[in-house]
Amino acid sequence: MSKVAIVTSVYNKAPWLDRCFNSFVNQTFSDLEFIVINNGSTDESAAIIDNFAKQDPRFTVITLKDNIGPSGAYALGIEKVNTEYFALCDSDDYIPNNYIEVLFEKICEQNADISMCANDMVWDNGKVATNNRPPKSEIIFTSDDKNKLLPQIIDHHSNLYLGYYLAEIGVLWGKMYRTDFVRNLGINYDKDVWIYCDWLFNFELINNLNRMVYTEDTVYHFYQAAGSFTRSKKMNWNELARRKVVLDKFSSICSEFKGKSVIALNRFYFGNIVSVLGMYVEHFPKEVSKIDLIKVAKEISNWPQYKYIIDNKKLGLNWKQKVLVLLIKHNVMFPYVLRSKIRQLLKKN
Repeated sequence: MSKVAIVTSVYNKAPWLDRCFNSFVNQTFSDLEFIVINNGSTDESAAIIDNFAKQDPRFTVITLKDNIGPSGAYALGIEKVNTEYFALCDSDDYIPNNYIEVLFEKICEQNADISMCANDMVWDNGKVATNNRPPKSEIIFTSDDKNKLLPQIIDHHSNLYLGYYLAEIGVLWGKMYRTDFVRNLGINYDKDVWIYCDWLFNFELINNLNRMVYTEDTVYHFYQAAGSFTRSKKMNWNELARRKVVLDKFSSICSEFKGKSVIALNRFYFGNIVSVLGMYVEHFPKEVSKIDLIKVAKEISNWPQYKYIIDNKKLGLNWKQKVLVLLIKHNVMFPYVLRSKIRQLLKKN
């Protein structure tokens, strides 16, 4: 049995698979295997996967006839892990040669449950960008820090909780997990949630954390693909229901939040409301009608999370946010639509 497994899910990622898989096979850490879920791909992905599997026996391929969603595929991949440690990598991303070696050394040195590294963002045109990073290149977190780490997950672009930014703490990639830590807790990757499933997974793990190490000794390369699931510009009519499922789950597990954590929860609620409204407004009037917008606003105004924002004064909404809250309350979307369309026009020009 190998020490470490890398799990990846593939759905129509043919243009980037060679780069991703080559970054796997060129790892300096050799006691390694790869679990690849072909999640119903219809492009050339299957042929590329088969070619790598024929050349390298460390590849285990699970081929699915139908796409079961990114969360379903990763849930299956994690179930198949039979190594002491595992890491996950999206199939359009890639990792440096020392990635597994560094994360493995850190997790063993610190007797940690999770090791985590920095990341950057890369584009096809060669542009590379990074989020703000912590002041230290290595940080050890213990169970005493979870009250800061948990709100950081759901308010990930804020430095309010840790005193510095750690934006990618909630994502699945950029981490190595000790398998028995995950299995002994009975925490499973939620295959029924298509968005924030990684946040939910990491939230529950960190809530039971003993020790986690962060390092900048290696970097995960997060590819910014315009057509990927999280950045798709297509209208998704399931978005409202999916956001509601996630909000309900976080409402349940964050029910004991206090102090600054309440601010994180409120910001998460408000951010999701804005995101789902923004999607419908973006596709108005071609795909989304005025009636559709009114229905969306009416449904959101009945969400307990919306009412929580209204009732909780700690959020400190600015005047623009207060106006939006009132527009939702009265199911009047035209001013918000007008503002959004003007902003779109200004961006084009």
